Amino acid sequence: MVEWIVLGSSASAPQFLRAIRAQDASSPRTITTNVGLWLLWPDVPDVYFLTDHVACRQYRELAYEAQARGTRLVTMRRDRSALQKRGVERFDEFLEFDHGGSQTRLRRGSYGHVIFSGMYCLQYALHSGASRVYLVGMEGYPRQDSRHHHSKQHLGPLINSAAEEWPEVEFVFCGEPQFELRGMTIIKTPGELQCVCEC
Repeated sequence: MVEWIVLGSSASAPQFLRAIRAQDASSPRTITTNVGLWLLWPDVPDVYFLTDHVACRQYRELAYEAQARGTRLVTMRRDRSALQKRGVERFDEFLEFDHGGSQTRLRRGSYGHVIFSGMYCLQYALHSGASRVYLVGMEGYPRQDSRHHHSKQHLGPLINSAAEEWPEVEFVFCGEPQFELRGMTIIKTPGELQCVCEC
């Protein structure tokens, strides 16, 4: 079984990450973006996705340190000038966007142009042959947050489309989703992980 943890940065992420690592003897591969690198530190992820201007400036040195310790540094393919503006040029892998693709649906064989870095991480894990994906720290914006509409309009549909497009993959969503989910196991507390990890 090829397992991946797709690590976001919601408040529940650290406790779920610890619980999965404590209970899952197979040691799932990990991909994260932006602040997720700090959630793992001093450990490093297998893959770190870095793309937007702010994140590149803010996490460049930490990303390079992680890369020196074995992390694969990944971004979207861009013109050289765009990479220079971001101040990060030592990437290991460049992903190709599907510029005409949907922003609310993930598809096999291409990287849909989505607005959330975490969704690129999910696509990466799926395109890398995942058979089980733990979605950690990806609950979306809370209802009282002015950005909550992004959770319902984008995150929910993207995650649901992944479950539809990759029916052979077991999706384990960790936390309280702020949007409707279909076709996956939802674990609301770390204590519930034991039966999933032992299967």
